[in-house]
Amino acid sequence: MEEQQYSGSRGSGKESAPAWSLDPELRQILVCPACKGDLQDRHRGLACLPCGLLYPVVDGIPWMIEEEAESLTP
Repeated sequence: MEEQQYSGSRGSGKESAPAWSLDPELRQILVCPACKGDLQDRHRGLACLPCGLLYPVVDGIPWMIEEEAESLTP
């Protein structure tokens, strides 16, 4: 199955389409809780590239808790 190309509303470059959706007004105000930087839409959540963290979106709810975030680097 081929993934759709998606350019996040605040990100740059192409990513696979997110498996979730957020209210557009909520999405506009969300920032990284660690550095207050912009977030990029990723397939499994919202990514902060400067911090290297991925905040999961579970059942349409963003988990913006630093301790719950995944590392973007293996």
